[in-house]
Amino acid sequence: MIAFILAGGKGTRLKEITTGNTPKPMVNIVGKPILQYQLEFLAKNNVDEVIMSVGYGAEAIKKYLGEDKKIGLTITYSEEPHPLGTAGAFKYAEPLFDGTKDILVLYGDIIFDIDLKRMINFHNAHSGLGTLLVHPNNHPYDSDLLEVNSTNKIIRFITKPHPANKYYQNLVNAGIYILKPDINCFIESGRKLDFGQDVFPLLVGDGQDLYAYRSSEYVKDVGSANRYKDVERDILSGKVYRRNLDNKQKAVFLDRDGVINEEVNYLKRPEQMEMINGSAVAVKKLNDSDYLGIVVTNQSAVARGLCSDNDIAEIHKRLDVLLSEKHAFLDRIYYCPHHPERGFEGEDEQYKIECECRKPKTGMLLQAEQDFNIDEEESFIIGDATVDVMTGINAGVKTILVRTGHAGKDRKYDCQSDFIFENLKEAVYFIIDDYGRLTAEVNKLIAPALKISKMPFVISIGGLSRSGKSTIARIMSIVLKRNGVRSITLGLDNWLVDLNNRDKCMGVRGRYDYNQIENDVRSFLAGKEIHVQKYDAETRQKSKSAEAMKLDNYEAVIIDGVVTLDIPYLREVSGLKIYADIDEELREKRFYDFYRYKGLAQDKITELYLQRQTDEAPVIVQSREFADHIYAVKGKSQ
Repeated sequence: MIAFILAGGKGTRLKEITTGNTPKPMVNIVGKPILQYQLEFLAKNNVDEVIMSVGYGAEAIKKYLGEDKKIGLTITYSEEPHPLGTAGAFKYAEPLFDGTKDILVLYGDIIFDIDLKRMINFHNAHSGLGTLLVHPNNHPYDSDLLEVNSTNKIIRFITKPHPANKYYQNLVNAGIYILKPDINCFIESGRKLDFGQDVFPLLVGDGQDLYAYRSSEYVKDVGSANRYKDVERDILSGKVYRRNLDNKQKAVFLDRDGVINEEVNYLKRPEQMEMINGSAVAVKKLNDSDYLGIVVTNQSAVARGLCSDNDIAEIHKRLDVLLSEKHAFLDRIYYCPHHPERGFEGEDEQYKIECECRKPKTGMLLQAEQDFNIDEEESFIIGDATVDVMTGINAGVKTILVRTGHAGKDRKYDCQSDFIFENLKEAVYFIIDDYGRLTAEVNKLIAPALKISKMPFVISIGGLSRSGKSTIARIMSIVLKRNGVRSITLGLDNWLVDLNNRDKCMGVRGRYDYNQIENDVRSFLAGKEIHVQKYDAETRQKSKSAEAMKLDNYEAVIIDGVVTLDIPYLREVSGLKIYADIDEELREKRFYDFYRYKGLAQDKITELYLQRQTDEAPVIVQSREFADHIYAVKGKSQ
């Protein structure tokens, strides 16, 4: 393969950063020119033959590369007599090409790091005239866009300004191509022509096969002062390298309806899609992080005959547009159109199958794993229904339930999520701002304690209601697992007296059955089987049947509950005692959110909050003094 670098840009918009008449490829960023980054990439990937298209600033480029900066590459210059555009410059250099080798085309103003072998394999598998690396970006409204079909064949180019009153897929030409030398047959000599504006649209219109290699990897042009600063930051942080698909990627898988957009029963038209408040901000937060944002959604409306695949495509274009209004984008959208049950009027027979992609099966996540080299252990799924939680469990990713959409009330699957948050924004802020920090903090606490503790290692977590205890408990179990320790969690809410058996004067020590807690935990730690009636937070009732629980081979026991540190026996057996502290304003908000989810009216929530402040808060706050560690809950996610 030969590399062809378009290195004739002037860099006019970078004058506030550069000095003199520096050509754009020679703009210095974190210690070296853009062009040097590209040459080092080529050398690393064994592309040792380079044709450099130069014009403006040619002498500066030649001088720089003449100072032993070629790093083992053979560089031949193609110097335009006058500006010919990207495709015109490519045609002008035709005599320098080896007609038997494909050509890797790079725009000279981009910083990138991609898995080139992956792109080459895609190109060879599709046997088209050319392959364009494409990606979504955060400003599609002022970018040239393209559309692809289900095989990733490019079917249309949409140059800016885009026609009004239509929705467009957020797919942008990134300025990296693999082209067959035959493409020169379609480029007229001596004319100023651009690949994206002139040549590629003409080829697609003529029925030639061009394919889009869709990538989440880092490719960004350094075309303005703001982008220069962004790229500089991303080089220094290592993000440019980490996004290379040769490295394992972290992802947040997102259900669509009820998570990103408002729940609509069988959404089938673009105009039905309305965003949930804050969801676009959440997706933008993912875009700015190391996590990919990938939608995985069941859309059985197609199988039911309520809409077509084309309708789904239009809906997703509208989603792209709505997100772009907040400078956000999704790295990919996967959907399952199937539904196995028959007997619906108007159903589409071709989709009435038992497939592997319909959640809670993991086909969509497995496809994403193949496309993006996903690290399941570091990834999450966020959904509003138990089918999403079950999918995450089946796929081995961490699960988050949000209280928008169905809010987990579908109860179709008997499963429990790792974490629960009010909405997508809170969930994403937790993942990015809190999860890594918490995991590291918990690991520092657990690691030394494990070395000296007897087994089973008991961890007690107490604190006021809605202070984040369950979140800490779940992170504890994750960290213990990483340390090779199997853990089980006992939630003390299962020892609450149910609502029907409480009286109005009952304080926190009456609502929790302290004697039964001590007896059951004592028996459990002794290896005996105990039977627990689970408490349903939504109905505030105990289950009719009891669940058997036994220590078995668990090496750690996490005890999580409001009164944990107020019970002397639990303090006595605990090797680590944690108190979850929280700003009262933040806790109050979470208290109101939680009881609204449970269906209480505002005045009833206020009454309950004031009651708990009187009969619960003094007792629990006093138990803080028994903690070995105070965990201060903070962050927007909380």
